[in-house]
Amino acid sequence: MEIAIGIDVHKEKCAAFAKFAGKGEPRPRHEEFLEKFNERFRRFDSDYRGMTELADFLRDHSVHILIENSTKSQDVYWMLRGLGLEVTVAHATDLKHITESMNKNDDNDAAKLAGYMRRRLWGEIEFARCYIPMQEILLQRELCRYDLRLRSELTALKCQIRSHMLIRGWKLTRDYQNIVCVAALRELNAADIDIFKFDVAKARYLKQLVAETDRALRARMETNRMFDIIWSIPGFGILSASYMTCMIDDISRFRDGKSLAAWMGLTPKLDESADKPKNCGITRRGIPR
Repeated sequence: MEIAIGIDVHKEKCAAFAKFAGKGEPRPRHEEFLEKFNERFRRFDSDYRGMTELADFLRDHSVHILIENSTKSQDVYWMLRGLGLEVTVAHATDLKHITESMNKNDDNDAAKLAGYMRRRLWGEIEFARCYIPMQEILLQRELCRYDLRLRSELTALKCQIRSHMLIRGWKLTRDYQNIVCVAALRELNAADIDIFKFDVAKARYLKQLVAETDRALRARMETNRMFDIIWSIPGFGILSASYMTCMIDDISRFRDGKSLAAWMGLTPKLDESADKPKNCGITRRGIPR
């Protein structure tokens, strides 16, 4: 049996709905199967176990799954693909009946996604597919985000150390630009104050993690020509160059430099009134295409 399935994806739970997508009218046993599926997978876990149960239930059927692009959709896409299912990720801008619906909930969204997929299989509509990076690229992005979180935590620790020094009226022998440099941490540790010792231990630990993460990023980007070009631009470090490289991924998917700038949100917003165009500030948000 040919089945069109819509899955409304969320962080912890998903909602699925299936519709008959074959030719003619569904047979009674087909209708019974679809009813069981819709009841069983009205809510199911977004993890690998939940996706495995869904794939096992649909075994021996021709399945076409449609999900809306979101932060979780890439993980779900690769889980379902790994289980041998055909999956399409569509842009929200092409699913207007869902995004503009006045009766929006998980069940209705899943049913409408299934309807979209069925109409596409019947050749009635077409919609743009999202670009889904390879799993290796997704892992690199997570590594960049982890590095960024470590750096943010280290920055917060610098403020915390200065606050502890101010409360105790304690000063370093010199005004260090980087208060977690080796010399500054050595002075803080020698002060023999408990809170300073804790700060020093945490700073050294975070600095070690940042250094190891940077080495891992550099090793992953060792043969990447685009990374080398971006890293050569003044102001770019290993983290920023790595993050931009793995976010762009395949540069050939952009028509030209203008498309890349629009995707990055660097293009100015256009405000037009009474045939008088006016360029405003940059959009700071990319076009999902």
